Amino acid sequence: TGIPLGMFEGMSWRQKSVNMNPGDLLVMYTDGATEAQNSEGEEYGETRLLKGVVNDLKSSRSAQDIAAHLLSGIEQFSGDTPQFDDITLMILQRVES
Repeated sequence: TGIPLGMFEGMSWRQKSVNMNPGDLLVMYTDGATEAQNSEGEEYGETRLLKGVVNDLKSSRSAQDIAAHLLSGIEQFSGDTPQFDDITLMILQRVES
């Protein structure tokens, strides 16, 4: 969490390592994904995003398919409502080695 990498000079971040086992998924997203709004001003939110990831994992989808499905869900939720921020997803999945 914190200020986006490279946004301001002189910022510092903590570094951590995480071991990913086969089948593990890492989902990174900008706030534009969760703050996307529908015509009533309701935000997509982290709960919907998480539900989408969990449902896609149950379907054994690839990281690329999960990203496409999540973006499609955000677009369907938002409809024709103009968005005020970028919507970016990066999904990494460890496959069997």
